[in-house]
Amino acid sequence: MSALTQGMTLRFGKGKRFTTVPVETLNQASAIWLRFIEDGNYGASDGYQAHVFVDGVRRGKISYNGKVFSNGGELIFNPYAVAA
Repeated sequence: MSALTQGMTLRFGKGKRFTTVPVETLNQASAIWLRFIEDGNYGASDGYQAHVFVDGVRRGKISYNGKVFSNGGELIFNPYAVAA
């Protein structure tokens, strides 16, 4: 993947310790984030953050409950609205 076409990535962590994972969809990014929260038994006040980047530019934030919001605060993905 060239620097010009990095695609979508999920970046999550706390402080200076962040993990970057390539993702294909917001659904996948949300699922990885929720699995990280659950596996680590983290609460909303533990300070972990997750952001979605597209081609290296931050495009959104994933909330503790897996919802994805744009930089302007608009809900752009709700994992609970996805049909099974």
